[in-house]
Amino acid sequence: MAAEDGRDVIDEVLKDHDEIKTLFAEVESGTGDEKREHFEALVRKLAVHETAEQEIVHPLLRQADNGNVRDERLSEEKEAERELTELQRMGPEDPSFEMRLKKLQADVLEHAAAEESDEHPRIRASVDAERLRKLAVAFRAAEAAAPTRPHPNSPTSAIGNVAVGPIVAVMDRARDGIRSVMRKLSDGPTGEDGAADTDDGMHRVECSVVVEAPLRATYNQWTQFEDFPRFMEGVESVIQLDDRTVHWVAEVAGVRKEWDSEITLQTPDEEINWLGFGDSDNRGRIVFERTGDGTKVTMMLDYEPQGALEQIGDKLGLVRRRAEGDMKRFKEFLESRGRETGGWRGDIGGDEGPDYESLPPS
Repeated sequence: MAAEDGRDVIDEVLKDHDEIKTLFAEVESGTGDEKREHFEALVRKLAVHETAEQEIVHPLLRQADNGNVRDERLSEEKEAERELTELQRMGPEDPSFEMRLKKLQADVLEHAAAEESDEHPRIRASVDAERLRKLAVAFRAAEAAAPTRPHPNSPTSAIGNVAVGPIVAVMDRARDGIRSVMRKLSDGPTGEDGAADTDDGMHRVECSVVVEAPLRATYNQWTQFEDFPRFMEGVESVIQLDDRTVHWVAEVAGVRKEWDSEITLQTPDEEINWLGFGDSDNRGRIVFERTGDGTKVTMMLDYEPQGALEQIGDKLGLVRRRAEGDMKRFKEFLESRGRETGGWRGDIGGDEGPDYESLPPS
């Protein structure tokens, strides 16, 4: 399983270096909550990048240097990790934050420049090109596996705190992802995320949540597709083109994708079925059931991983975790509001005509 775009692991490291430079600049120029958001992204990126270098690049460097990795490089990386942990503890409001951030920036960029001018050429000169391309897939797995911040519109997310969690937790998840892919590079997909295979070869994820809200209100909220970005991870926008068609823009395994979903069946207070076409082939069904004073919502999603990185995500169970997280955030979104934002009561595939319910935003 080599990178389909022909990029090798050194290309991925260089891409990370460029992104890290951009993130430092964004933290420096940001203010308030925006500054916190950029710092959070920087913490995650540096932790993931460092882990990927330790797990993938250092062994290559040892091969190029007959078993050695220079002590100064290792000590620089450990010092950067300690300083990043301290900055995360302090937060951007601390009077000394800016000064210490500038020092970290200088140290990190100097370290990166030394890698690019000295280490990377030696690795490419001594390691087989095909192996380097295969390792690019493992390098990307670190980014895919590492935990992300809660959705910014989730009622439980605390934008006032750096939400990626302790750096060691980010590094542990990234390391697990890399090692999982390294074990499987020559084995092909295994479906270890627990997703069942359908008869036509697609993968299926099923998850449920009980919402403490009436059946009608819960169903109504789910029909407000353009609200999905408020609680669905990675979803940039959802546009209702007509009663049956919804256009999606979302990030899938780090890649921006667009597709249309056609609603094939919609029965108020019971279920919604759809088919997705375009950059992301999928189909699914949402079922609503009354449970006492609440509502059980069950999602069944069939999908086909496309490309090496999506196959990695599939192996690591990322689709299942994202779906479960989206359902949990939907529950929190509706329960925190106390009522739905609106509702569409049309019957698709039935005889009833459309019936709209609009509520003012709050």
